[in-house]
Amino acid sequence: KNYNNEVGVPLTIIGVKESPGRNIIGWFAVILKGMRLICIRNKNYPQILVLEMGADKPGDIQYLTSMAPCSVGVLTYISHAHTEFFKTIKKIAQEKRVIISHLQRDGFAVLNFDNSINLSIMGDMLIQSEKPINNLLGGFSEMPLKDLEHFIRELNALATRKRFTDKEKRDKFLLRKINQTLLPETMMERYVVLQEKMETENLPDTEYQELLTLVEQEEKIRNKRFQYLLELSQLRGVSLTELMNTLGLNMPHNA
Repeated sequence: KNYNNEVGVPLTIIGVKESPGRNIIGWFAVILKGMRLICIRNKNYPQILVLEMGADKPGDIQYLTSMAPCSVGVLTYISHAHTEFFKTIKKIAQEKRVIISHLQRDGFAVLNFDNSINLSIMGDMLIQSEKPINNLLGGFSEMPLKDLEHFIRELNALATRKRFTDKEKRDKFLLRKINQTLLPETMMERYVVLQEKMETENLPDTEYQELLTLVEQEEKIRNKRFQYLLELSQLRGVSLTELMNTLGLNMPHNA
């Protein structure tokens, strides 16, 4: 029988060995036993509970750990079970990592490093954590050298993947900003009209001030776009001219 879900975990905490199933009287007895545990301290109640927490769908582990926060979290193995709800092994790993990430500062995490996904979870948490690195790495001092070296290799590989992913995201962000950093079409049309008018006749003061405002706005936008282009060329490791040619753009006047 399955006691690692939203029904089984509470039954285990209460100390019910068999689920009442469809027996209403049986469930009433479970509720009474649970209320008795809350209201009256039981000297025979175990000081330590070992609970299995399973996940059939996203959010299950979050729900179970909110019901029964752990002082020790153990991740044994992550496999492709329940992929019909999670779709990918990565999403299963994200769900299972809650068992570790929900622990308090004085909590203790145990991971099976023979499972590469567990290694990735631990490495990812080390990279993202804001806690002092000495606090995070203290537990590794007791690890056998062979296992520690294996973990370091996996951690380096994870850091490399994250650097590549972050670089790719920044590249897309800069491209989007470059394409968006243009004077709005209606303002550009008005800008062109006023420029052409100024070449053939004297502009009234109001239109002249309007043109100056548009020139100032266009200058700011062009400078901002140039900054994005410069950062993107540095990110890709090419010259600004090469980047402009690749994107099919004209070199900015202030380059």
